[in-house]
Amino acid sequence: MSFRRCGVTCSLALAALLLLAQPAPAAQVALHVSDATLEWEAAVGFLGDAYGLQVENVRQLLAGLGLEWVELSDEALEQGDARFLAAELLIMPGSRRMSEAQLGAIGRFVAAGGRLLVFYHSSLKTPDGALYEPYGFGLGELLRVEFVGWNHLRPLHGSIRRTAEHPVWQEVPEFVETPRNRAVVVRTLPGGQVLGVWYDDFRATASHPEATNAAVVLSEAGIYVGEALWVPELFADDSVRRLLGNMIHFLLEACAEPGSPRPGPGGAS
Repeated sequence: MSFRRCGVTCSLALAALLLLAQPAPAAQVALHVSDATLEWEAAVGFLGDAYGLQVENVRQLLAGLGLEWVELSDEALEQGDARFLAAELLIMPGSRRMSEAQLGAIGRFVAAGGRLLVFYHSSLKTPDGALYEPYGFGLGELLRVEFVGWNHLRPLHGSIRRTAEHPVWQEVPEFVETPRNRAVVVRTLPGGQVLGVWYDDFRATASHPEATNAAVVLSEAGIYVGEALWVPELFADDSVRRLLGNMIHFLLEACAEPGSPRPGPGGAS
């Protein structure tokens, strides 16, 4: 009798040890928390923790969506951290200065089927502060966008207007307010699909000619947005949060099954 009790107890203990030895399920989402961006903000004298507040809002939305995520430092991203490579989606709220090694790791991630959700000035500069060639963004070729300039002039860029029927716009109004009136102005490269364009404060006039008016661009690699939608004054808007959540869900669904079509034009919708 004593032997049987010991056997049951030992079996339970062994089972518990085996469960502990199992690796934790991989997070679907990776979030790049850029040390270089924090250092750049401090160097230029930004007041407050602008980038840190954006990162916190990403965390808040992911938690609200019930998603697990892993956070990557510059070094972890550069080294192709295994947790990153196991994820399906990489979110970059504003990784301004990026190294060639980081860009290479992201390229391999995308080639393996991962998707990107990239905002504002991410990958705009080298670690030394120079523009990346030939597109002004280190990720320009993947995201199908070319840097044109930065603009903070009212009433331009007062809103983003939906231009295509697409899942990212589900239950989102035609115009999403962006009252900071700031934008990274881009030219869309062949293979990019414009999902939203810039309009003025009055929702009456496009901010730029068509060739350089894209605010949201979809490519095979993912989605680029020319505004920092995670800043508190924009993230507080229900429509902005809904749009962000839709983007995340869409990109994850495009990765849901092996062999699923990429989320570019003609892909998953």
